[in-house]
Amino acid sequence: MMGEIKAVLFDLYGTLVYEERDEEEQYRFKAYNRLIAYLKSLGYNVSINYFIKIYNNIFEKCLERIKGTLNELDMIYVYWNIFKNLGIMPSLNLVKNCLDIFYTMEVRSVKMFPDTLSILNYCRKRGFKTAIVSNATIRFEYVISRLKISNYFDVLMASYKILKVKPHPEIYLKTLNLLNISPQNAVMIGNSPLSDIIGAKKVGLKAILIKRHDIEENIFQKYNVYPDAIIFSLNELRKLI
Repeated sequence: MMGEIKAVLFDLYGTLVYEERDEEEQYRFKAYNRLIAYLKSLGYNVSINYFIKIYNNIFEKCLERIKGTLNELDMIYVYWNIFKNLGIMPSLNLVKNCLDIFYTMEVRSVKMFPDTLSILNYCRKRGFKTAIVSNATIRFEYVISRLKISNYFDVLMASYKILKVKPHPEIYLKTLNLLNISPQNAVMIGNSPLSDIIGAKKVGLKAILIKRHDIEENIFQKYNVYPDAIIFSLNELRKLI
């Protein structure tokens, strides 16, 4: 047991959900097709191959701009620049409609791990406050909606909302503030040694590493920060909190 835990914070990707790789490309291509069909309905004759080429180019440039920082990618900015490069006058309404059309289809490849719902129900029954703290773009909202898991959480915090990614302390402190919980009364569960464990521990939270696959753990020695526990299934949390 870990003392008086009042809140449990979960990472999203690799902790609660995963990408079904066999379906990922299939749904992404369908998403692009839906997006191109929408643009054509507005009178913009853009081929899917050219759109993807421009998308990849802008996306990579935006990633390069924030490389080495703890800044998050702003997908509204990305799409705004895609349309400018396509010769289409961008507007916030156009960008939001395109994001909605694309992600509603594209996130269908995201699935919950078999132990996710059982541990979320356990946390609710125990009376813990719960949150997701995820490094994620606006795609996050579509994943949560698709899987219908918002009711399991008191706070849904994604890095796109504050434009800072874990391990930046702001994303943890903002979440704890919304939960009205002190760091020493919260535990972070995640699969990333740096983002989820070291980031959380430096803010004062307890942290549990979940190993669903091989993870390089040498980084703990580098920072001299270690997880409070290592688990291989979320169901093991029942013995810890």
